[in-house]
Amino acid sequence: MNKKVTTVIILFFLTITASYCQDKAYLKNGETLSGQVVSIEQGKLYFKTGRKTKKYGYEDVDKVIDNGDDNSVEYKYRDIPGVSKKVLLGELVSGKASLYVMFMHVQTSTSNSIGGKTISSYGQPLYFLFAKGKEKAMKIMPPSLVTPFKRVGKYLSDCKSVYAAVKRRELRYRDIEEIVKKYNSECTN
Repeated sequence: MNKKVTTVIILFFLTITASYCQDKAYLKNGETLSGQVVSIEQGKLYFKTGRKTKKYGYEDVDKVIDNGDDNSVEYKYRDIPGVSKKVLLGELVSGKASLYVMFMHVQTSTSNSIGGKTISSYGQPLYFLFAKGKEKAMKIMPPSLVTPFKRVGKYLSDCKSVYAAVKRRELRYRDIEEIVKKYNSECTN
C-alpha cells in the first residue's frame, strides 16, 4: 500500500513539474499551446505538442514563451528599425538599449563511414542591439561567422565606460547581455 501511495505522489509531482516547465505558444485565434519549442527560424516557429511538431508562421502566432534552462524568453514579432517586421525576436534586455535574440540554423555536412554525407544543423544566436536615438538596430553575429566585436563598442560609444571595456576586451561577445545591462545602468542620460 505504501509503495502505491508513494508512486502516485511521485507521478503527481512529475506531472505538475512537467506542465510548469513547458513552453507556451499563444496563437492569434486565442488558443494556447503547451509543449516544446523545437526551433524558431526567423519568422517560423516549430512547436511540438505531444508527439507532433507543427510549423506556425506570422499569421498564426501572437507570442511564444520559451522556458530555457536559466530563464524564460518571450518571443514576439517585433518592429525594430532595420529588421524585418516578420521575424520572431526574443527580448533579453530592455531599456535605453535593448537586446533581442533570434536563432539561425547553420547546416553542416559530414562524411559517414559508408561514404555518404550526413546533413545536420545547429542553432546559433543572432542578436540585434537597438539603442534609442540610433537610426537602426545593429546585427551581432557569432564571432566565428563575422563582425569584429569592436563595432558593438562603437555602436554604444556614447557610453565611455562600455566603449572602453569592449575596446580593452574586458567584455566580449559572450558578455553581450552584460554589456547592454551595463550601458543601461551607467549611461542612461
